[in-house]
Amino acid sequence: MGDKYMNKLLILVLLIGSLFADDKLGNLKNAANSLFTKDKWDIVKTKEISVYTLKNTKDESLMLTCDKEIALIGLLGSDNKSYTTDNITVSLNGKKSTIFPTMIYKNISSEEETHNFNYFLHELTDANNIFVKAENNMFMFTPKNSKDLINVFEDCYSKSSSEEKENIQTNNQVSESKDFWENGWHQGNSLYHISNKNNSRLEIACNFEGGSINLMDSEIGLGGVINVIFDGERKIITPTHISIDERTSSDDTAWSNFMYWLQNSKHFVIEAENGKKYTFEPVNSQKILEGIVESCTEYTM
Repeated sequence: MGDKYMNKLLILVLLIGSLFADDKLGNLKNAANSLFTKDKWDIVKTKEISVYTLKNTKDESLMLTCDKEIALIGLLGSDNKSYTTDNITVSLNGKKSTIFPTMIYKNISSEEETHNFNYFLHELTDANNIFVKAENNMFMFTPKNSKDLINVFEDCYSKSSSEEKENIQTNNQVSESKDFWENGWHQGNSLYHISNKNNSRLEIACNFEGGSINLMDSEIGLGGVINVIFDGERKIITPTHISIDERTSSDDTAWSNFMYWLQNSKHFVIEAENGKKYTFEPVNSQKILEGIVESCTEYTM
């Protein structure tokens, strides 16, 4: 870690302390008890940083602190002891657990770390149940006002080296975290995902053995074959799963065409086998999906 970021970290710590400097209690824990309502996010902002704090009924606290260069996640026990570790495991609303560092350096942290952290931010506004594991210590939070975190994504968003958010900013859509692609890399898989305004989340995973298209958090799923209409004028029928061992030439063509038009579309509708339709209006397809054709057809080589 460079001197620049060590200095920045020190400044952040001092700024957090300054938020409570004028409190007559003169004690951070007592100040938190008096200022924060249990099971409710409390938001404090200065010109330099944004601090999001959540206390549970056990007087344990989860704190998310962000500025333009660093994002920090802290855990405080009821004994006022810090339980913050290098990495934490987080599950929101009982969904799949995600692991990421408690300190994110914007534009520097790895693609996977950035991807997982941004996904955490993206889902936080809909989280009614937050489970955090730091080594052998477990914390449970049940916030009642997660919808108040409308700006947390913008305050704490961390760009990866692919700078996937650039197009959103130029289209004056900074306040909207929906309908833009994000990409990442996890355990040998290239990952691409997008959520629409109805909170339907589409995820594509590809590796050298094949790939899959999934609608996350859906009890029914998409089925084995989907119809996709791009920009209201081009229709493609493609399988939702393909592999090096189970494929036909027509499957390969459909799969490849789907990836190509996905990269070049601004509007697409997916029709599942059960007839249900899901509409997405991505604003950054060409930039983030630039290599999706190559990575998702790697199994054919």
